[in-house]
Amino acid sequence: MTKQTTEATVVARYKGHVVPSLRAAGFEGTLANLTLRVGRGQLLAYLSRSGGTVTMGISGNDGRESFILTHVYFAPGEAETETQKKLSAYDACLDTELRRRIEELRSDVVAPPPATLADAARALLAWLARDADFVGLDVTDVKADGRDLIVRVRGRKKPIRVDRTALMTLLRELRGGEPGPEGRDLRYALHGAELVAYLAKIGEESADEARNLWVHLCSAYDLPHGDHRLAPLFLETKTIAKELNTAASGGALVARALPFAQRRSTKLLDRITAIRILTSTLSYAASHRNAESLLEDASSLASSLAKESVPLLRECAWLLDDEIAATRAER
Repeated sequence: MTKQTTEATVVARYKGHVVPSLRAAGFEGTLANLTLRVGRGQLLAYLSRSGGTVTMGISGNDGRESFILTHVYFAPGEAETETQKKLSAYDACLDTELRRRIEELRSDVVAPPPATLADAARALLAWLARDADFVGLDVTDVKADGRDLIVRVRGRKKPIRVDRTALMTLLRELRGGEPGPEGRDLRYALHGAELVAYLAKIGEESADEARNLWVHLCSAYDLPHGDHRLAPLFLETKTIAKELNTAASGGALVARALPFAQRRSTKLLDRITAIRILTSTLSYAASHRNAESLLEDASSLASSLAKESVPLLRECAWLLDDEIAATRAER
């Protein structure tokens, strides 16, 4: 998509579909800021435009802490399939997570914080079972064994065992080894209070690990701050995201992120940041003048990551492979 058509497509969809849906739910305000007060809490749906880029999302506060339901960034020149993928994920949030959060605020029922990591994982999977792409999921038991989560699912003889940071691998295993449905990044299925509670439990043991997992699953750009429950873990935390995002185009962003992702000497948080940006923007490489070279470098990176000792990096390997395959299919 061109700079003009990306922005025009997103804004038209927002005006024609999102805003009417939000107003029907009781939101009031301007196109840029629509708010809804519910009980002791408040929800904010926002849209901003600058230089062809569009950012839209939904955040809120339940009277105790702030939270982010979704935050999506549309870059000028990104592929149309990537734009539609993000719009579909945003719509899914409107239909599920936003509706649930409004119901919670109306009843003012907030679940007590989990006592253990296994409890947090159990709550996360209970919420996941409500997701349209996990209908029928019946988790019968969740245990923690050292760093690992052991998840038993009705109808399966063998339990699923994954590292506590490998949540995307867990989701893939829960889908029988299948990738996410076309057009949807399954990271969005994990957004919400349950994921925040899970990261908080990990943060009690390792703040670094919680920060890495936030960037990996949520956002490389929007770190928890203010009265967000995870904000104390991110005090004075800086990543290379803004530095990388000064690239002149999507393809240039991929080219700039690759060296940071490849170097083992790079700080782990910055390395994961670079990989996160790569997996979300690799489709830009399809139209880059050095597209084949960039894809070869990305493929080499994925092979290297698969051999890493850090479980989160190994998970990044297959996620990156998926994006490479999708990008090649677009060419």
